[in-house]
Amino acid sequence: MRILFVVIILFFSVSLAQDCFLELSQNWTDEELAGQVTNLEAAVLVQRAVDLLEPNLPQITSVPFDFDLSPDDENYQLIRFLIERDLMDYQNDLQEDGIKNRLLNRIRSWYGLPAIEIGDDLTRLELIQIINNIISSLDLDPVALIASGNTSNEIGLWSIIRNDSVYPRMIVFRPPNQEDINLANGVKSVISQLDNCAYRVEKYIFSSADTAKQLFLSNFDSRMIIVDSSPDILDGYLKVEQGLEADYFSFLSEDLADVSSYAAVFTEQEIKPLKIMRLLPRVRTNMNPKQILNFLRGQ
Repeated sequence: MRILFVVIILFFSVSLAQDCFLELSQNWTDEELAGQVTNLEAAVLVQRAVDLLEPNLPQITSVPFDFDLSPDDENYQLIRFLIERDLMDYQNDLQEDGIKNRLLNRIRSWYGLPAIEIGDDLTRLELIQIINNIISSLDLDPVALIASGNTSNEIGLWSIIRNDSVYPRMIVFRPPNQEDINLANGVKSVISQLDNCAYRVEKYIFSSADTAKQLFLSNFDSRMIIVDSSPDILDGYLKVEQGLEADYFSFLSEDLADVSSYAAVFTEQEIKPLKIMRLLPRVRTNMNPKQILNFLRGQ
């Protein structure tokens, strides 16, 4: 009986762990997975992992002054992405031994994981398993921030807050089609739609769009700044005009006509506990007041 109990526990532990194997291994056959992975393929896998772990991750650092890779190069976007996220240092890094090890350890460092040593002689399957193990070892804690739209059942703001990230930010997704996802059965019935294979969304704050805006823009000087988008339409960043934040939350702004999601930060944010407490009766949440205050402080 004890052995059976242990087996059941192990089964549920495995089944509940985050698993991105299918997302990472897309388009490769079993035969191809058994082949040796190149540095370029490793870079592509790392970019896939970043997109899963950190949707709409903005630029963290600048490219070196001597970066001269032509935009016409087929790997230009990939290499620039990795350098700007501080995962590579130079455009020629993919030609060097040990780059797979460095790429993985840069990601591990984001989450305080110890460095590991891997060799260059890996199969595609082995590298995918190593990356997938990194993802499954993390306990990411996104918070859903959802606001109603024109009707009580319509979603007007569809977003998550990532304070547990290398770049804390709000990730705002285009509100879903009301016929597919709506609030008819309450907010708890929809938050799992914000999950992906790398994290589960369990905590939530639900309010009107105006209340959601006030949670982050608590003083006159605060500004909302869009720092990344999918697809990338920004030339650096976009500072949202004060008073128009709700139009950007709900994707009504023409600036977001072709955008499916974006990352936003808020400048000069001053957390005023008394004001937040006054807003709490206007929100529905499964977080206690202390958790909300810590969350808004980025803790």
